[in-house]
Amino acid sequence: FVFDTPQKFAGIDYTLDDFPRIGPTQRRVPFNIALNQCQTGIKKVTYSIKANTPVIDAAKGIVALSNDKTNAKDIALQLMNQAGQPLALDTTYPFNAFTTSGTSFNIPLSAAYYRLGSTELKAGNGNTSVTFIVNYL
Repeated sequence: FVFDTPQKFAGIDYTLDDFPRIGPTQRRVPFNIALNQCQTGIKKVTYSIKANTPVIDAAKGIVALSNDKTNAKDIALQLMNQAGQPLALDTTYPFNAFTTSGTSFNIPLSAAYYRLGSTELKAGNGNTSVTFIVNYL
């Protein structure tokens, strides 16, 4: 089962001053992947993240912005768990908050823009795309 839902971070504006050095910004944006109306008989839930744009660093969960001329330059997106630890791409993670007695859950995650330092920093949009793959076992 592939679960693909758009996550919008509208209303969160950044300036070039928010990216003084290479690495993630100080602002992490929390979001949830909702699992609703789960069927009975499921014993375990796992999830992974697949990049739909070029991968910058799979181990650190960093993906490039989409190839759109209105996107910012020298900026990528880093995906993390709720605690701010990077989530490696194409790696299966257990969803430990799953219980066999519940029917709806949220997988809490976060993301932050990440300055690459490979080219000149330029302002623009910050759009990218990833697919969340949820396995019900």
